[in-house]
Amino acid sequence: TPAVGEAPVAASAVGAATGVGTVGGVGKEEAAAQECISVVARVRPSKDGSEPSACLKLHKDKVEISLPRGDDHVNNQVDKYKFNFSKVFGPETSQAEMFQGTARDLVLGALDGINCTVFAYGQTGSGKTFSICGNHSNRGIIPRSLACLFDAVDRREDGVKFTISMSFIEVYKEIGYDLLAKEFGKSVETWPVVSVSLVSGDPVLSGAKRVTIASEEEGLHQYFLGDTHRTVAETPHNLNSSRSHCVFTIYVEASDPAAQTVRTSKVQIVDLAGSERLKPYEQGSQNEKELMGQAIAINLSLHWLEGVINALNKGGSTMVPYRNSFLTKILKDALGGNARAIMIATINPSDPALAETVSTCRFAQRVANVQTNARVNEEKDPQLVIAALRAENSELRAALAAAEGGDAATAAPLPADELRRRARAFLEGEGDDADADEGSTVFSIGSLLQAFAMFRVLRELFWELLRSRRAVSSGGGATTSTPATPAGGGARGATPTSAAPASGMGDAGHPAAN
Repeated sequence: TPAVGEAPVAASAVGAATGVGTVGGVGKEEAAAQECISVVARVRPSKDGSEPSACLKLHKDKVEISLPRGDDHVNNQVDKYKFNFSKVFGPETSQAEMFQGTARDLVLGALDGINCTVFAYGQTGSGKTFSICGNHSNRGIIPRSLACLFDAVDRREDGVKFTISMSFIEVYKEIGYDLLAKEFGKSVETWPVVSVSLVSGDPVLSGAKRVTIASEEEGLHQYFLGDTHRTVAETPHNLNSSRSHCVFTIYVEASDPAAQTVRTSKVQIVDLAGSERLKPYEQGSQNEKELMGQAIAINLSLHWLEGVINALNKGGSTMVPYRNSFLTKILKDALGGNARAIMIATINPSDPALAETVSTCRFAQRVANVQTNARVNEEKDPQLVIAALRAENSELRAALAAAEGGDAATAAPLPADELRRRARAFLEGEGDDADADEGSTVFSIGSLLQAFAMFRVLRELFWELLRSRRAVSSGGGATTSTPATPAGGGARGATPTSAAPASGMGDAGHPAAN
């Protein structure tokens, strides 16, 4: 007989659901610490509008189930179960209340660089797709998250620039397909395939179309377009049953010019396909080959998900089999990785579904013990750093020029060729009446940097002249046309010598030759 009290939800999971904090429901310091996945329960209304089963009792943060044993047991024996949750949402809960109590604070935290994941788990026909996607009159978590993000961005006045993009994929029979790139009427062989790999421990999607959106309207248009491409089928318990897992991702990039940083985060919202017990509850699925194959693929995928949860619960050095399936790889951040996460356990309140409800609640208890390590994803923005350094360089040049009585344009050193031209013109003393920059014996210096550069050029020219004259002297009186600085310190109006004396006295006659 099962124990009356099932494993309770960790206390930190309860706090995570309330979303009390300073940054999107969670303070930055708190977000960098470990916390458990928050788990809530949502009970769908009965199909005929009647009250939930008498064997199901709902409390504020607890679900009690009394499950009669089979016909082979006597004395009307009943197994009683008690499951604790962060919060229990009853059949009367509206879509707005559901979003406010589960995903809102996590979604707002994405604006501050914190990843988050919201996923729904439960048996087929228990209300997962309605909670996550909703319909045109009762919008679910995905469209409400888009509205919440853009509304928050519009109200911020801190100068941060946000870029928001999205992707939308489905996992059908362990193969990922891009819902934003699908075309109507195409066969499954032509669907755009998406792959996922783990790079340095982080899941990376390849082949998924990533669309930049500038408003809520653009986001909803892309979402509704992708939603029409989902794989659905009619089953005995759901006329529009999802036959694939759906992963909707919102990417947020926040560039802060003041802090020269960029924060990146993602909001991952997952609608898991419903688990199906083929006997005896889901008789219709085993009567059709296609539905049977889909149900087997769904159950196998959820089996690998449960394997990851069990490994994380064991802790220690246990190897966590993330690579066993497409779904577990793409959910790695939410399952013990860099993301805050919340799971919505959906419950069908009818009597035939109670056995599956117990399985769902047991799985939820194990998920509630999984710890994640969410942190702020922030790094220096290289483009902003480069722009800041350039601005600082311009300011320093302007300050230097102002201190020297010039301006930023004249503070920059002249090209080497121009400096040599001006220096030769000065040494040759051409054109006393010419313009100062066109060969006069007096030329303007725009800054100390130009003065130091000019002195270096003059020194180079002097030693070139000295070596040239010594070479001529040792060569036996050959002539040279190399200009020499006029004797006596270079008086104005002096002309260059046309030949060096054979005796080498020309060197001694130069003021600097000694």
